Amino acid sequence: MVDNLTRKEFLTLTGIGGILAAAGVPLPALAAGEPAAALTDIPGFKGRDPNGTYYLIAHAGTYDTYWATVAHGVEAVGKILGVKTVFQAPDHYDPGKQASMVTAAASAGCSGVATTGAPAPALIGPLKTAAEAGVPVILCDTPVPADYAGRFVDGSPLGFVGSDIGFAAQQVSEQVAPLLPKSAHVVVINHEPGNPVLKIKTDGFIKGLASVNPKVDQLNVGEEVTRSIEILRGFYTNNKDLNAIFALGAIGNAIAVRFLEEEKIAPDQIRVAGSDLDAFTLDALKKNKMVATIGLPSFLFGFLPIVMLYIYNAYGIDPGLYLQTSGQLITSKDVPMLMAFAAKGFR
Repeated sequence: MVDNLTRKEFLTLTGIGGILAAAGVPLPALAAGEPAAALTDIPGFKGRDPNGTYYLIAHAGTYDTYWATVAHGVEAVGKILGVKTVFQAPDHYDPGKQASMVTAAASAGCSGVATTGAPAPALIGPLKTAAEAGVPVILCDTPVPADYAGRFVDGSPLGFVGSDIGFAAQQVSEQVAPLLPKSAHVVVINHEPGNPVLKIKTDGFIKGLASVNPKVDQLNVGEEVTRSIEILRGFYTNNKDLNAIFALGAIGNAIAVRFLEEEKIAPDQIRVAGSDLDAFTLDALKKNKMVATIGLPSFLFGFLPIVMLYIYNAYGIDPGLYLQTSGQLITSKDVPMLMAFAAKGFR
């Protein structure tokens, strides 16, 4: 069991040990749970106590199953490394509250913060607070917005663990395009208006549909499923030529599929594709109520940033790595394996 690995064995298993070896850093033979030494004897080193508290502060909370899996990754890595880890997020999408949480964690002297890329005007101030306090920060899950210029406020590279979400969305819509007529009418439903990553995802969906030259509408629906279905129903009343619905997250997947069920619209009449995985989405794929969805390693996005922050504090290896996945195209054939992983909380 991974919980019984020594810290040295864990770092070797994850590949971090190889990185340290290549850098000429020997791995100390620490027993499981034995704390790493703080690097207080290194002049100019800005790291924190490796055995302190690490935060992952997201823009959405565990009411969304995607983020519940991220939180599971945060919890799991804390147990393995023997450190305290905390997952925090606003009750609903709120960059201002997210920024306040980052400021509070940094001001409290935590050992590191991983956070998602809220609009730069909201988050640059808290990132500066963290830099001035010597608290390392990594962005995770969502691509770094262009206005961060890919740099941390003190001039060091801003680390990132996440996905090329635009490409991932394009992969999904390319599965839908052959099922649609030319000049198809499609709608992208947005459950978090104002979230910059959902703009990137929307653009990816549209790009993947280029072969059918679609008419594309965008509809803000919000996070409350029943109310959102009514908004979508009102849209459909005036757009009976609708050919496809694209959702931007697991909440959106449920809104789209339940709308078709309530209206008794056949899945081959209006195609549905979306993003993220949960039990509802997997069941919809299995029953061919959805064509495809974006699969992202959300457990990893909670787990790996904490590892990188710990490595920085314990061994002085800068966390400014840019680790980006391409996402995974998920269709009905992938459902059995993913259901087994989802039951364990890994997907």
